Amino acid sequence: IVRKMKFSVIIMTRNRCEDLKFTVQRFLDQTWPNKELIVIDNASEDSTPQMMKETYPDVRYVRLPDNIDVKAFNLGVALTDGDLLWRTDDDSYPQHKDMMSEIIGILDRNSDIDIIAMTECQVKRNYSLVNWYGGDIDFTRSPEGGLVSNTFFGGGAIIKRKVFDTIGGFWDFGFEELDLSTRAIINGFQIRYFPHLIFEHNASFGNRMTGWRWKQLSRQYIRYQAKYFSGFRGLGRVFQVFIYQMMIGIISFLPIKIIIEGALAMLYMAVYARNNERTPIPKHLLQQITLNKSLFKSQMTYFKNVIISRLNKKKR
Repeated sequence: IVRKMKFSVIIMTRNRCEDLKFTVQRFLDQTWPNKELIVIDNASEDSTPQMMKETYPDVRYVRLPDNIDVKAFNLGVALTDGDLLWRTDDDSYPQHKDMMSEIIGILDRNSDIDIIAMTECQVKRNYSLVNWYGGDIDFTRSPEGGLVSNTFFGGGAIIKRKVFDTIGGFWDFGFEELDLSTRAIINGFQIRYFPHLIFEHNASFGNRMTGWRWKQLSRQYIRYQAKYFSGFRGLGRVFQVFIYQMMIGIISFLPIKIIIEGALAMLYMAVYARNNERTPIPKHLLQQITLNKSLFKSQMTYFKNVIISRLNKKKR
């Protein structure tokens, strides 16, 4: 049955015509025959519509009148009929042409897996691999059933359609992968990380922390904590994230007006999520959803990496 599965590749794009062109071709080059591609355009103002019409007339292309960001993926799901949903962006694509076939093989041997997480390869940083999982990772091989995971990288993930049919799609931009993953685990679905499955991310890594981006990430991260964690644990995590995000705003040299707006947005969202969206994680799933990792430790690791990155930049 798995061998007959169809991939629906949903590519979200906005004003990245050349990146999109390359990404579409990489997916078309996949050797697995049972696949479909759909490009959801978040109101691009460049030559994307013309390029898609002239270069890829057989690829389904939908241009939205407004930018709805990550929710464009939800729309793509509604317009496709594949059994396996490949969530990606216009600058992310599989590392080799047989990856779909390899994934089918994994699912054939592990029918209980519902979401497959992959490793990000940062093309513009000398093809460096991101160890987002933690610990000692061997990127050349994976355990037969993968590593138990609580989330996935947005640029490369395989999600069975039945997951979306059961729990719904992504919320607004900002930790949307983490939120969907938590809902999936609560509903009995299994997420596995396969380090050797690599997607290449051809992103620009300049100063991406704009005021809007910081405020949105801050409010969504607070939202996640207030929604899923109860009691003193929940309050403690909300407090930690508040301090953490404020520090990020400060070291990113954002204007004081933006930082104040972000602080108020976080406080409002904490109250709103707790009163209107509260979905406490069952105690027996806490370890699986947090992977027994300390929130404080992960935040401090982030700051360590930022400091090292800036010191290395000054040495160049």
